Amino acid sequence: MSDRSDVLARLARVVAGSKPDGPLPLRMCQACVTLLGVDGGSITLAYDTPQRVTLCSTDAIAERMEDLHEVIGEGPSLWAYEHGTVVTTAVDGTADARWPQFAESVKREIGQLSIYAIPIIPESEVVGVSTFYGRNESSLLIDQETCRLLINAVGVALLADPDLTDGSSGSWASRDKVSQASGMVMAQLGLRPEDALALLRAHAYADNTSLIEVSQAVIERRLDFVVTD
Repeated sequence: MSDRSDVLARLARVVAGSKPDGPLPLRMCQACVTLLGVDGGSITLAYDTPQRVTLCSTDAIAERMEDLHEVIGEGPSLWAYEHGTVVTTAVDGTADARWPQFAESVKREIGQLSIYAIPIIPESEVVGVSTFYGRNESSLLIDQETCRLLINAVGVALLADPDLTDGSSGSWASRDKVSQASGMVMAQLGLRPEDALALLRAHAYADNTSLIEVSQAVIERRLDFVVTD
């Protein structure tokens, strides 16, 4: 899997198949776990600032890794945030000069893991990190470039609307198009309104276009979210 439209279509399918009663950040993170072929993950914003907030963790292991990053003040996710680079590392009992205390704590409390820390950079600044783990050492199911696109698109979907800069930003007509397109996506996939809007946002980011333009494409049936195998 490497094509951007393919990975977004698969994201839509996984979100549509998830239980609708959970928070949207958690369901989006769980969808990424499925797409990447890992065992769990978390999404944290403003990693090294007082405003740091973990939007979600899929399980106790992912939650504990976030705690260790914050308490110890080092680790692959903090490194990814500070350097804006994807970090892949194996915690296998060997020393890692970059974060020795973190590696030791993870090995002692959780056991051997592969960790994948992917910075969220929707524009020019790092706003957070998505951290994933796997019990077995293996590669992610999608290539790094597509992986970063996916994580950035999810970050945009969870943070805010893209600018509605199509000449009528903020107008009732623009909002009506977004509402109509959201309704069509809801009907196609059986989603809640916030899920449908999140997928529209993700597409707008991935296609480097506005939310209005993506909504217009859905209304005109040039874009749909019906996924077939």
